[in-house]
Amino acid sequence: METKAQKNGPLQGIRVLDLADEKAAYCSKLLADLGARVIRIEKPGGNPSRQIGLYLKVSPCFQRSLSFEFNNMNKEGITLDLEDDEAREIFVKLIKTSDVVVETFTPGYLDELKLGFEDLNKVNPRLVLVSVTGFGQTGPLQKNKSCDLVASAVGGQMYTTGCPSSFPLKIFGWQSYFAASLFAAVGTLLALRRRRKTGKGEHIDISLQEAVIATLEHVMVRFFFENTITRRQGSLHWNRLFYISPCKDGFIQMTSFQNWETLVEWVDSEGMAEDLKDEKWRNEEFRYDHIDHVIKVISKWTRTHSRYELFHLGQLMGFAWAPVQSPKEVLECRHLKARKFFEDVELPGFDKSTKYPRFPAIFNPPLPSGSACTRKRAPLVGEDNKEIFGKQIKLSDYEMQRLSSKSVISKKYKMNDGPLSGIRVLDFSRVLAGPYATRIFGDFGAEVIKVQTKKTANGAESNTSVYFRAWNRNKRSITLDMDHSEARDLALRIACISDVVVENFSPRVMSNWGLGFERLKKDKPDIIMLSMSGMGQTGPWKDLVAFGATVQSLGGLTYLTSYDAKFPIGPGYAYADAMAGLYGAFAVLAALEFRDRTGEGVYIDLSEYEVVCSLIGPTLMEASATNGSRIFPAGNQAVDESAAPYGCYKCRGSDRWCTIAVFNETQWHALCKVLGGPEWSRMRKFSSLAKRKEHSEELDKFLESCTIKYHAEELVHLLNEAGVPAGVVQSAKDLATDPHLLHRNFFVRLEDPYFGETILDRSPIRFREDSPPRNWKPAPLFGEDNRYVFVELLGLSESEVSSYIKEGVIS
Repeated sequence: METKAQKNGPLQGIRVLDLADEKAAYCSKLLADLGARVIRIEKPGGNPSRQIGLYLKVSPCFQRSLSFEFNNMNKEGITLDLEDDEAREIFVKLIKTSDVVVETFTPGYLDELKLGFEDLNKVNPRLVLVSVTGFGQTGPLQKNKSCDLVASAVGGQMYTTGCPSSFPLKIFGWQSYFAASLFAAVGTLLALRRRRKTGKGEHIDISLQEAVIATLEHVMVRFFFENTITRRQGSLHWNRLFYISPCKDGFIQMTSFQNWETLVEWVDSEGMAEDLKDEKWRNEEFRYDHIDHVIKVISKWTRTHSRYELFHLGQLMGFAWAPVQSPKEVLECRHLKARKFFEDVELPGFDKSTKYPRFPAIFNPPLPSGSACTRKRAPLVGEDNKEIFGKQIKLSDYEMQRLSSKSVISKKYKMNDGPLSGIRVLDFSRVLAGPYATRIFGDFGAEVIKVQTKKTANGAESNTSVYFRAWNRNKRSITLDMDHSEARDLALRIACISDVVVENFSPRVMSNWGLGFERLKKDKPDIIMLSMSGMGQTGPWKDLVAFGATVQSLGGLTYLTSYDAKFPIGPGYAYADAMAGLYGAFAVLAALEFRDRTGEGVYIDLSEYEVVCSLIGPTLMEASATNGSRIFPAGNQAVDESAAPYGCYKCRGSDRWCTIAVFNETQWHALCKVLGGPEWSRMRKFSSLAKRKEHSEELDKFLESCTIKYHAEELVHLLNEAGVPAGVVQSAKDLATDPHLLHRNFFVRLEDPYFGETILDRSPIRFREDSPPRNWKPAPLFGEDNRYVFVELLGLSESEVSSYIKEGVIS
C-alpha cells in the first residue's frame, strides 16, 4: 500500500528492493523518505540488524532496536530466503517491475546465487544494483569483514579525532554507514538519470572506506598539496580557529579570529583581557602561533558566564559561537521546534510516541505534511507478505501457505559524459558544504558555473588556495560584483538558462538581490533552487552565524564524540559540511526527478544544523523516549553494537593503533588463537559476549597488552585472515599509499595550472564500467570562463563585456 509520501514525493514511481543490513539501510530510507516505494526483504525471522544498535525496552522481555526503526521507516517489509530456489523465482518476479536493488552482501555472494548484476540485468536490463560493502567489489581487501569502527579507522577518520595523548576516537554513531548510504543514494539517482538517456541499468559499487575518506575535509588535501599529516589535537580545530572553552554550566564552541577588537573590548570591559590588549595580538598570524595563550585567557573569562548567555550575545556581535549541547537539549531546541523538525512516531509495544527527525530540508512546493513524508514506522518482519505476494506476485493462499511451511517466505517458530550532462548549475556557494554538493554535480557531467568576485576570492575561496583547488574541480568560474544592479541582471539571465541554482548565504541575501526562488520562478517556472544555511531559512535562529564546528556543537555530535562527559572533544574536522553537501546533492537530484515528471520547479531549504541532528537520529529517539537519562559520551565503546572487545588499541611504533571488533564466539576464538591463546583469554569473566561486555574495560587493558607487541599492519592482516573485523587507524600518508585504494584507483591525478600534477580523491560512487576519470578539469582560474558564459551563452557582444569589465560589473 502506497503512503501519502509515495503518491506525492519527488521520487514517486521509483521502486526499490532493499536487501541491505545496517551498512546501507539508510540509503533506501532516504529514497523512501522522498517518495520511492521501498520493499525491505529479509530472511524469514528477520534480519540480524533488528537486534543491534540502540534499544528501547517495551516490555520486561522484549526490546526494539531504535537504530532499525530509524533506518527503516517508510518501507514495506516481506520475507524471502534467497538461498531457496522457489524464493529466488519470486525475487526475480519482483526484479522485473523494480528500478533499484540495494544490497550489502560479501562480494560474490549474489553471483553464487545467480542473482548478481549480470543475472539480474538479463531479467531487467534497466535495473540499478547498488552494492555497499566494507572495501568495495574489487581489490585485495574486497572480502574482508568490516564494521563502522573498522571503516572509521581505515578511512582515516579516527586518526584525526581525539587527543594526542590518548587513543584515537571514532565519531559518534554509525557515521561510515550514513556517509556510504548518502553516496549510495546520490549514486542511485545519478544512475536512474543515466538510465533515461541510455536505457541501460547500472551496478554501483560503494566502499565504506572510500566513503569515509571522501568526507575528511582537509586531511587528504593537505597531504597531497602540502605533505602535511593531520594529527589529533583534542578540541582544537585543525586550522586552530575553533576551540572549546568551559562555562559556568558547561562548554561553548568558540573562535577568536572574527572581530578580534570587539572580543577584546568585551572581555576587557569585565577586566579580564590581561595582555590581549597589547598591539601584537592584533596580528592574526601572531594569534595563530600563540593560540594556546589566547585560549587560556579567554577560558578564564568564559568560566564567569553561562553557555547560552555567551551564545546569544556572541551571535549578536557576529561570532560563530555555539553551546555544546546534549541530545536532550537538542530535543528541546526552540529553533528546531519552530521548523517542526521533530515528528511523533508510534512504535509497536511502546505506550507513548517518540520524536523522530524529519528529512533535514524543507521543500517548496511542500511535500506531504509540509515535511519529507508522512511517517510510517519500520515494518514488522514479513508485515507486507500478503499484500505483495498475493496482490502483486499473484500467489494463491495455498501457494503462500506451502512456501511458508518450507520457510521460504516466512519462518516457522521453531563533465564529462556523465549522467548529469545537459544539466547546468549556477553556483553561488562558498567554502565547503555548497561546493561539496556542486563538485558532485560537476564530477558526474553537469556544467557548474561558479560565481566569484574579487571581494570574496580570498582565504579558502582564493583560486590559488589548495582548499579551493580541491573542492571546485570540474567547474567554470565567472566574476560578477553583485553590488551592481547590472551584475544582478546578468546573474538572473544565467539562472534562466540553468536548471539548478545553489547558494549558501545567510537568509534574505538572494532575495535582496532579486534572485529569490519566487523571482526566479517567474522567468523559469521549472527552476530548482537549493539554499544551504547553518540553521535554515526560517525559525528564530535563521540569522545565526554558523560553521561546521558550530552546528556540530549545537547538534549534539561534539558532546557525544568525547572520551567522557568531563570535557567535550568533537570531530577533528568539519564533518558536518561534507554531510550537508551530500544531503544537498541528494535533495537536488530528487528535485530533478520531480521536475522531470511534473515540469515544476522546487525550492529546497536545507539546514546544516538539522543535518547533524539527523546523523544522531537513533540517539535523539532514545533521548525522547527516556528523557535523556541514559545518554553520555562513551569514547569508542560499543554503544550501538553488540560486540566485545570493540575498541582502539595501541600497537608497536609511534602513534600506531588498530581497531578490533568481535561480534560472536567464532571471532572471539579466532582472536585468541591469533594472539597465541593468552592466559587471560580463558578467564570465566570473558567466556561469553555478555560477560565480555560487562568487563569490557578490563578486557581492553588485557588486549592492549598483546596488541602493543605487534605492528598494526601485521596484526590486522593476521586478524583479517582469521575472519576478525580489524583495521589500522590510518593517517593521511597511510591512505595515500594504501595498496587497496591504489588498486581501486581511488586517487586521481590532475594537471593543475598552479600546482602542476596534483592528486585528489575521486568520488566513492562507482558505476559498473568505471575507469579512472578522464576529461576532468582542475578547479578554474578566477573568471576564466567569463567569455564563454557572457558571450557564447548569453549572447553579449565583446564590446558589451568590455564595458561591463570597465565598470566593475564583471569584476
